[in-house]
Amino acid sequence: MSDTPEIKLVKTSRGSTYRMKKKEIVKVQKSNLTLPYEVGKLLRGLAMPQKKAYCLLLVEGSWTLQSIANELLCHRQTVLDYTRSKEAQDPDVLASVWDLPIPKLPRVVVGEVYEKEIVQPDADVLKRLLELQPLAQKVRSYSPKFREEAEEYTKLLADEIPLFELRRQDTKNRQNSINDITDETKSKWNTKIREHFSKAKAIYDGMIADGIAKECARFILPLATPTRLYMSGSVRSFIHWIALRSSHGTQKEHMELAEDARKIFIEHLPLVSEALGWK
Repeated sequence: MSDTPEIKLVKTSRGSTYRMKKKEIVKVQKSNLTLPYEVGKLLRGLAMPQKKAYCLLLVEGSWTLQSIANELLCHRQTVLDYTRSKEAQDPDVLASVWDLPIPKLPRVVVGEVYEKEIVQPDADVLKRLLELQPLAQKVRSYSPKFREEAEEYTKLLADEIPLFELRRQDTKNRQNSINDITDETKSKWNTKIREHFSKAKAIYDGMIADGIAKECARFILPLATPTRLYMSGSVRSFIHWIALRSSHGTQKEHMELAEDARKIFIEHLPLVSEALGWK
């Protein structure tokens, strides 16, 4: 067995490098055992009662019957009979051989593995790591979280439900739409939508006036009713979301929201924005 552990550097798929230390897999040898020369010589020179008692102690020390029999040039059944004899069980005889050596079983290397080496940083490095930990939490990767304000329990954000822009469905990208609807078509449908929104809002106001709960009255409102959405996440998640949702192919309203978020990001994180090329 090697006293000096072998060290190798391993590079991960993410580019980081760590040290691996080779560790030998060692097991106790349980077959083809041979008693140490000094123990075998001592065993053969004992009187028969002490020899039997010593055999018992060796067997209790996990040495095999065959390894003892090889030293005594006898059959292992004979050694088994020795350990079961009255002499071996006699307290006085056992006391006379109690201090004789019982060697440990030999150990053999059956394989080797590499384990990651844990390096304990010094006090200054550890202190600096603890200072950087809160900053690292801000850029670690995890998905942003969204929470919509419970409109069923709060006052509506607007007195009127605003009209939305009418666009033609993109047949190649279901998330995209094309702004080529004629003014005549827009005017036609905007008139009907405005009437629909006005009736829905009037019904909602009437239900509230009669004491009907907001969470019940809100079911009459169209999906276009303004609501407030809260988004929280790490700096890294905001960078990913802004870059993804401000690109072509995203729904127009979502793109506008991402661009507004980019402006806020640039205002609060100018150095990061400069590194990203955002202006």
